[in-house]
Amino acid sequence: MKKPIHLYIFVVLSSINCLLRLFNTFFSRYDEEAIRQLVNNFGNLEGIDESMFSYMRAAAEFQTNVVNKAFAVLLFAVLLAVIVLLFRKKNEQASYAYLGYLFGTLLLSTYIFIGGRGLAQVYTDPIMRQAVEAQTLLSYGIAIALFAVYFGVTIFFHLRKPKDKPSTATNATDI
Repeated sequence: MKKPIHLYIFVVLSSINCLLRLFNTFFSRYDEEAIRQLVNNFGNLEGIDESMFSYMRAAAEFQTNVVNKAFAVLLFAVLLAVIVLLFRKKNEQASYAYLGYLFGTLLLSTYIFIGGRGLAQVYTDPIMRQAVEAQTLLSYGIAIALFAVYFGVTIFFHLRKPKDKPSTATNATDI
């Protein structure tokens, strides 16, 4: 039986993303004084006003809210299940579990998109609001494209593999 190399590659890439998500969700902190000091070091950049600091504060709160933490832990648990199933050579079950992980990431991306649209309302300047909304839409589009690629490749290889194991009997002709 062939090894699902595509699944190993996807799990490694997803593990990197999942670990970064866990770190950012549980350990990121918003330090407004450090950001203000950084802005002052660059010579009080033009266009930076209080609404930008309000947006960054709201974005940090959104990133570390309970729903994002629950998604991060749940997706990490599902990814661990995929890794365990791969080590136990249960490739079909690992494939199904990975598809569940992919749908979880799609739900998380949708939640982040909807929340990001709400965060854009912090800006009073319509140009900044449109820029944040465009950036949120672009991020969501990239997440959907990655979902489609990972889902398509996983389904392709899942449907392509033979369902029945060939018989190894002495009179078998289907080897």
